Amino acid sequence: MKRVLIVLLMVLIAGVGFTQQQKARTPADYVKELMALSGADRADRNMIVADRSDGAYVFVPLYKGDKVIGYGTWSQGIKIYNHREDLIAVINPDGTLQNFLPLDANERHPEMKDLKWRSKFFGMNYKRDFIHNADVSSGSTFSSIMFVAELKTMLFAFNEYVVKAGKLKQ
Repeated sequence: MKRVLIVLLMVLIAGVGFTQQQKARTPADYVKELMALSGADRADRNMIVADRSDGAYVFVPLYKGDKVIGYGTWSQGIKIYNHREDLIAVINPDGTLQNFLPLDANERHPEMKDLKWRSKFFGMNYKRDFIHNADVSSGSTFSSIMFVAELKTMLFAFNEYVVKAGKLKQ
């Protein structure tokens, strides 16, 4: 009985540790990060929500002056092994990737904060294949695969529910 209690206590403590790894970010937190990543000086308060996504894919028009310089989006809690990580991305009005950043990379995958590593994905569209030898970051194989898959999904949702739906801002 004592062993069972000890095992249950260990599982509970481990579970609390895993849930603490995921930061609680609000939409305002993501928008702030997106503005810094893109160099935007303001974000439109009217977010575009992808139809049929139940709010899972939102796109925030980002402006520099009066010009739309991109659309920001985020994915909260991408599951990688036993933890979750957040990802932000800026998409060009033509539906290609402008920039992205795994927000928790400094803790788990510092190389993914490196602009050189990330830049190989800039300009990609949702049809781009994953090239294992080129796209994997050493020590972050699963993270690389999961992030690229999520980026492709973001790009697909943007093209389907913003570009093709005629919801681009002028």
